[in-house]
Amino acid sequence: MPNPPIFTVGGTVQAGAGIYLPRPADDELLAHCLAGDFCYVLTARQMGKSSLMVRTAERLREQERRAVIIDLTRLGTNLEAEQWYLGLIDEIVEQLDLDIDYRAKWEEHAHLGATQRLSRFLREELLEALSEPLVIFIDEIDTTLSLPFSDDFFAAIRACYNARSTDPAYKRLSFVLLGVATPGDLIRDPQRTPFNIGARIDLTDFTLEQALPLAEGFANCELRITNPQSPITSPEESKVETLKLVLSWTGGHPYLTQRLCRTLLERNQTAWDEAAVAEVVEQTFFGEKSKQDTNLGFVRDMLTLRAPERYKLTVLQLLRDLHKGRKIKDEEQAIPKMHLKLAGILRREGEALVLRNPIYARVFDQRWLKQNWPTTRRNQRITIAVAVILTLIVGVSGTFIAQNYGADLRGHLLRLQNGWPHASPVQPFQDASGTKMVRIPGGTFQMGSDPQVVLAECKKYDDQADCDFAMPLWQTESPIHAVTLAEFDLDIYEVTNAQYRACVEAGVCGPPESDYSYERLRYYNDSFYNNYPVIYVSWYDATTYCSWRGARLPSEAEWEYAARGGLESQDYPWGDVFEDGQANFCDTNCSYDWKSKTINDGYADTSPVGSYPPNGYGLYDMAGNVWEWTNDWYDAYPGNTIENSDYGMTYRVVRGGSWYDLPNVLRVSDRNRNTPDVRGIVLGFRCARSSP
Repeated sequence: MPNPPIFTVGGTVQAGAGIYLPRPADDELLAHCLAGDFCYVLTARQMGKSSLMVRTAERLREQERRAVIIDLTRLGTNLEAEQWYLGLIDEIVEQLDLDIDYRAKWEEHAHLGATQRLSRFLREELLEALSEPLVIFIDEIDTTLSLPFSDDFFAAIRACYNARSTDPAYKRLSFVLLGVATPGDLIRDPQRTPFNIGARIDLTDFTLEQALPLAEGFANCELRITNPQSPITSPEESKVETLKLVLSWTGGHPYLTQRLCRTLLERNQTAWDEAAVAEVVEQTFFGEKSKQDTNLGFVRDMLTLRAPERYKLTVLQLLRDLHKGRKIKDEEQAIPKMHLKLAGILRREGEALVLRNPIYARVFDQRWLKQNWPTTRRNQRITIAVAVILTLIVGVSGTFIAQNYGADLRGHLLRLQNGWPHASPVQPFQDASGTKMVRIPGGTFQMGSDPQVVLAECKKYDDQADCDFAMPLWQTESPIHAVTLAEFDLDIYEVTNAQYRACVEAGVCGPPESDYSYERLRYYNDSFYNNYPVIYVSWYDATTYCSWRGARLPSEAEWEYAARGGLESQDYPWGDVFEDGQANFCDTNCSYDWKSKTINDGYADTSPVGSYPPNGYGLYDMAGNVWEWTNDWYDAYPGNTIENSDYGMTYRVVRGGSWYDLPNVLRVSDRNRNTPDVRGIVLGFRCARSSP
């Protein structure tokens, strides 16, 4: 057996005597770091993230750049925000050997929040103390996802990136985030701007050429391939052929390749063939051994325990479809597919997803899927009930439909019980495209709200801490001020999948970023959801669609005026008190902790447009279902002197709340914002036009 062994199983290669195998990601990450770019390496466990990080930091230092490596597992998670942030700063200062009294500054700004104090440290102390460019590597970022303030932390990193346009000093500071997470995990609140900055660095499996140095590990074993049709004429060929057999099982997966190489080496055999290697694989990875391997355990947990609650069944369905030979197209924003890639069991090949290697395919086969298929008595009752109803109503087998559309059909039944569809009190008309609109009369109204009144409304549905946290957002609704508008036309419904698809098919609009909705595997391209609001469209997409129709997005003032439906000084489109059955919001079907536990509107996701009563102007879904883009930049109302760094020409205003939100967010005066390029699972729109 070689001494020392070159195969590294677990930990970073640099920490032991192993061989580092460069991949395209090495030069790609280094180039981005030298350019000062923000980067993230988000992938499955044991793919070589930490080794890549250590090696890149070493190469940066060779080029007289500063680098800090922070392993977040060292900070812990059972900490208050202030303790956690101070621990982070301690690591930075210690590794850079800086002589600054940062704790004194921290105490000096005790009146500020911990996140804001971190931002001040980065600009006022760290960047002032350094003249060289600095890259901060943050490893194991997924440990932050259990922290209640993780969104704030990643928002602070994003703020450093945004500040580059106004403060050149920030160009000397960049971050590299590494861990088992998706970009969407880094800022999970859809009401905040998502973490969509920086360059993504992909870590691929080893090719034979990249893995060739590992063949040297077999040098002293005198390995031979006993294959008459492929005779081995030299020890070098023997080593390479052995490595090929390894890769035929592992697909070049970094951990599995090193693990299998090491196991073969420990057997100290002098002759190998396919059957002999297959026997070692069987004894190392399959059966009871699969439960003992750390990597297989990680994949198993990702498929079962850590799968997103709403997508657990979908994740397994996709895996089952691949085993059955179905081709699965990759979609970057499709949550189930992102999760399967993050678990490591799938990889992208061209435009499709494929099983990563034969070991994974064998361990997590159809038998395993059958044993781990999620079933509940509640789901069984729902499926049976809806199937029976469908069979009676439409005279066809409802099994397939019930399995795919059960939640939506339950919602339709509730709507029917309540008299849905509702008749509009205002007679709509059709524009040239055939879209139903309503003419909104001109007039003067009082726009905005009193933040203290909003705070009181919040406390009806949420806890004090969350309500206090949201106060800066509500302060943007003040002061209440008079606005006068000329008459205009507005869509009575949110733009639907079918309507938007017509623009796509005309070659004018681009398709939504994803075909999925929150809990549905197919949404935009499924005719069942034609009458549901289109989502995953940016402000630019919405503007293009409305222009194609000879219309535009409504201004923020037009939107609020129309949402009020002729009512003055009322919080909601129907009155001053939130009422059951008026809107699609985060009710008992919702999967989030803040959901209302007493109201059941039948939907855990979007609902068909027009599913709830119209307001006084005959407009539907002006509260709930999806947030709606408006044409205005997010800026201060006249007379508002409260400082807000989000004001200006960065964000566009969105209005109306969504199925994701609590009732108080569905108020007619509630304002929110997103950068115009964002495409989200709760973002839709409707169109307006100036009256002829």
